[in-house]
Amino acid sequence: MPGKQGGKEGHERQRNADASRILSQTHFPSSPLQKLPRNILDHDRVVWLGDLNYRINLPEAATRSLVQNKDWSILLQNDQLKAEQAKGHVFEGWHEEEIEFAPTYKYYQNSDNYYGCNQKIIEKKRRAPAWCDRIIWFGKGLKQIQYNRGGSRLSDHRPVQAIFTAEVEVLSLKEPGSFLSNHLTMHE
Repeated sequence: MPGKQGGKEGHERQRNADASRILSQTHFPSSPLQKLPRNILDHDRVVWLGDLNYRINLPEAATRSLVQNKDWSILLQNDQLKAEQAKGHVFEGWHEEEIEFAPTYKYYQNSDNYYGCNQKIIEKKRRAPAWCDRIIWFGKGLKQIQYNRGGSRLSDHRPVQAIFTAEVEVLSLKEPGSFLSNHLTMHE
């Protein structure tokens, strides 16, 4: 998503617009030999992962205190992505497994400390912790069976990871035109 915006009021509308633009303007090449989906939502199953940039709608001090106390439930009740989904503003019909891990943003690089927590260092822009990095999914036949935060400290973000099972129909090479139901496990 363009730009590193803060958690200011109204920024969630820009994040919603960014997601809507990506969903509406992304097109895949077509082939006269194959009937492949042209748009993201034309696919049977979609997994979207990355920095969605949504923040937590609480004052910074309250957010930091709740993070320190590992009170994920209150933080998630104030999560911008969840609130915007509930209002029908973005990602309608999309799913996300329950978050049971610490916020993924914003850390000092090569550290387990959140940016702005060191009182001796005065930061130009303070960024409260948030779950910017997400894995959401859309479609039938997908089941998310694991969702966690990775431990890499190379960035100011912590990566997220998920495991899904996916039901797929596979064309049988023995009997042209017939489909077999099969299960795959997809790792992200």
